[in-house]
Amino acid sequence: MNEGKGIQQFSLRHQKGHLFIHIDGDDWLLDTGAPTSFGTNCVVIGGQTFSIPRSYLGLDAEELSGFVKCPTSGIIGADLLNGFDILIDIRQGLVLFSAEEISLKGETVEMTDFMGIPVIQANIGGSDRKMFFDTGAQISYL
Repeated sequence: MNEGKGIQQFSLRHQKGHLFIHIDGDDWLLDTGAPTSFGTNCVVIGGQTFSIPRSYLGLDAEELSGFVKCPTSGIIGADLLNGFDILIDIRQGLVLFSAEEISLKGETVEMTDFMGIPVIQANIGGSDRKMFFDTGAQISYL
């Protein structure tokens, strides 16, 4: 973990079709499509401690680990993620969290949300489509 200029960095790994973020010795499923975080303990990000429920809709970390076929402490979902500007860099294996905007070069893609879940505009086969940006989904579909 590297901190500086209001940015906190965590390691990220891609395993069995899912993204896992390593926070304070625990691996968490990074799921932008999950409206609510849950897990085995609280999470500290950007100096803030987040108390999260142990389960969501009857699903807990133990059962989630069985579904994703990897041990995980729970899900980091949109309720926590939406409080930060986030850079997910799969190639470098890291996630940056910032209370301020993270400045990047490149093409800007407008993002809205539906019930806290990020939605982006994608052009597929010449047609513009609104698509969920869901890092917890193993497949994409239209």
